[in-house]
Amino acid sequence: KNNKTNQIRVFTCLQDTQLPVPNRNDTTGFLHKILFETKKLLIGGLGPMDMGGHDGDYSVNPPTGFFPELLDAIVKKLGQ
Repeated sequence: KNNKTNQIRVFTCLQDTQLPVPNRNDTTGFLHKILFETKKLLIGGLGPMDMGGHDGDYSVNPPTGFFPELLDAIVKKLGQ
């Protein structure tokens, strides 16, 4: 859904090994608190409330577009 005409490219160095993804039941500290104790997850961002039809419109409830859907997918995966 992303328009792809207005992209930011980020380049990073490839790691020799992948970071392991912990089992949610084995988490500790802040991640454990987010996964098990927090009822509301606040997400901050930079940019206009309405980034355009493709990227995201945060002026409506619920937000629509690529980035709100990406966030929903991440939160859903964290909840598994």
